Amino acid sequence: MESHDDKSSVTSTVDDQKMLAWFIRGDKWQDVLDPDEPDIAHWRHCGLDCVVFRHTRSGHLCGYVGVPKGHYFYEVDYTDPKVTNIDVHGGLSFAGPSFVHKWVDDSPLLDDVWLLGFDCNHAWDCPPGGKGGYECWYRDYDYRDIKYVVEQANFLADQLIRLIKEAE
Repeated sequence: MESHDDKSSVTSTVDDQKMLAWFIRGDKWQDVLDPDEPDIAHWRHCGLDCVVFRHTRSGHLCGYVGVPKGHYFYEVDYTDPKVTNIDVHGGLSFAGPSFVHKWVDDSPLLDDVWLLGFDCNHAWDCPPGGKGGYECWYRDYDYRDIKYVVEQANFLADQLIRLIKEAE
């Protein structure tokens, strides 16, 4: 296993999807996570920026697709009827300006990117921090790993592209 220093950056691959990845957790999740699973990952899919970000408190992963200024979905809220039919893990749960640059100085995500995203901390999910201090591994809850969240983020990007074509 490769050791990662705080805020280290590596080029990584998930299912042949080349991405830039950062490790910022230090020792917080060391005992419960694959040490090669990044806390932040960035790649492009369908011409859109995609990012996975680990929640700092419970350790669950969230997936986002960034759209630039002038894009059909720029500044669209996740409750907007234009996007309420999007099928992604747990549904859309976030819409807002990019925040990744606040965590990683060399992030290629620009300040003027609008993120639409989802989280993996629903009733049927098992974040590394457990559910309210209780272990959830003994139930039928699943930890949504980087591979799963990348697939869902790519699926979200595909749907955004399809919805634009349908709106034209």
